[in-house]
Amino acid sequence: MAGLDTNPAILLFTRHSVVASGHHRNTAAMLDVMRTFTGKTDQAARIIIARNIRFVVICDGSYELLLYGRKAPEGMLARLRAGNVPNWLQRKSDIGPFQIFEVNHAMLPPEILPS
Repeated sequence: MAGLDTNPAILLFTRHSVVASGHHRNTAAMLDVMRTFTGKTDQAARIIIARNIRFVVICDGSYELLLYGRKAPEGMLARLRAGNVPNWLQRKSDIGPFQIFEVNHAMLPPEILPS
């Protein structure tokens, strides 16, 4: 899970898949990206579970993520940037301007897991 503008580079330079990019036509996937970063932690966790996300990536230089942070000062992105990382995300080594968090699915809140 990374910003729409970052995802083409992830596809080009890594072996990872992405949810959507800025030129994608899958509106539901694009909205999931936006909702993950602007929503509360539980909403982000539900999307991460539904899409079986392994990593969450943010970039300080991303104008897109700057807009999400302004739109949702209490959202998931703002929490990550403030160092308020949920226990189900583990910070990995940064790569350039990218902060990488690995999802620990075993630590996701049980009340939001599908039954």
